[in-house]
Amino acid sequence: CKAHWDKKGDEYGWPELVKMAEEAGEHPARIDVDDPLFFESNLTSSGMPDRIQDYCRQNGITVPESIGEISACVFRSLADKYSATVKMLEESAATSIDALYIIGGGSQNDLLNRWTAEALGIPVFAGPIEATALGNILIQAIAAGDVESIEAGRRMIADNFEVKKY
Repeated sequence: CKAHWDKKGDEYGWPELVKMAEEAGEHPARIDVDDPLFFESNLTSSGMPDRIQDYCRQNGITVPESIGEISACVFRSLADKYSATVKMLEESAATSIDALYIIGGGSQNDLLNRWTAEALGIPVFAGPIEATALGNILIQAIAAGDVESIEAGRRMIADNFEVKKY
């Protein structure tokens, strides 16, 4: 959606999109984010926001109109998908999951992380942003003998990088 709006000249930064989504709040629209309609190969000249609106019309869902409503729809739908996926994993593994960790760039979206925690009913921990690089460095440090174990490395990361709890 952001790429589509940017291309149209409606250039908003992520903080602005998140703010507009929060202001749209409880717009009822939800989509199945895994629907083939949203796969890149299915996009024609219309952009993702149009696809979201088409999906809603086709499924009798209140159509989000504004950028904020569309953003809220996407974020709420992602939170719902995370919740459904965690429940599926719990059933498959016959165990309960008591927390979700979101790492990388997605850990910066406070609104999505908060809505995810609400949808899951368990704590969500977000961060660190550069988790992939940190994990790579940790494994190299263990291999070089500079860090004694994964557990010790995890403690180092936890002590030195912000992780936010929702």
